[in-house]
Amino acid sequence: MACTGGVGFTGYLKVCSYLLPFLTADIVKVVEINPSESVIGGGYGSVSSAPVNPVWRDYINFAIGKETVEGTISTEIFGGTGNYNSAFKEMLRRSIGDSSANSNDMTYVCNGFSDSCKLIFSPGGGSEISLPATGRKALISEMTINGNNGGNVGCSFKILSAGASWNTPPAVTSPSTGDLSFETAGLTDDSNPIPWYASNFTLTNAGETFDISDYVLDYSITVSNQATPLYFFNGINFPGDIFLGKRKVSGSFTYWSPNGQFAEFLTHGASITVTFGDITLTIPFCAFSRGPVPNQGPNKEVSRNQEFQGFAKSASEPAIYWTET
Repeated sequence: MACTGGVGFTGYLKVCSYLLPFLTADIVKVVEINPSESVIGGGYGSVSSAPVNPVWRDYINFAIGKETVEGTISTEIFGGTGNYNSAFKEMLRRSIGDSSANSNDMTYVCNGFSDSCKLIFSPGGGSEISLPATGRKALISEMTINGNNGGNVGCSFKILSAGASWNTPPAVTSPSTGDLSFETAGLTDDSNPIPWYASNFTLTNAGETFDISDYVLDYSITVSNQATPLYFFNGINFPGDIFLGKRKVSGSFTYWSPNGQFAEFLTHGASITVTFGDITLTIPFCAFSRGPVPNQGPNKEVSRNQEFQGFAKSASEPAIYWTET
């Protein structure tokens, strides 16, 4: 009996040709079942005064309906210039766009994963799920990046794929530079996630009497691409294509006041930049909504959890973009 079969630590995730360490992943094939409502065989017999057979009331025929492959991947963000960092940037390109200031180039986002760059997931080191199906595409429907005070900078990606293939991966007996490329262990940027204190959250022109950037406790940024599958009369039940809807950029951040004073409401039009490793995210225009300031008890900080939505600032400056140094 194998001692490691079907154990979580034997799994892996590859983005294009790069290995991406992950915390959890639940890529799954979902199939709709369409039961037949037809009356078949008159209940299998003649009507009589006997009690109705319960099986007459049951569905007995069905068709396989729409099929999708979807799920969420959560991971930590790694710095440096190694495989882990490269894998994250490939995910970032397919969530936001290519790396360039004020870029409106959505080529990576719209094309997603394809035959030239697949997303390959093995939950337990055995069966391997390759997204998308040959000749199709898989898109990142939503990405969330969060900075947790005391933890590591993390992120999650919701995936929607037009089909997938299941196969057995090649045998790997030890860490190598082949199908699974492992970074060198040790305290280097390439092999360790980015801790919260190395992530800089900056808010400008927000209207407080103090610099909020110096007192941020946590933050979360979500980019929703509103991916929607399309099904055609073409002999297959998985999506023939996937399109993207309106992009929504939203999130929240929590900050403390050094003097116990908070503005009645933050000023619309403030900008947010978040830097971690060699990556900087920019949201050039924020509108603020809910921002409660609860008292959580005598031994808790009084802080504001502020929600926001990002908007394009101009025709050439989208609601979110990223640069690398």
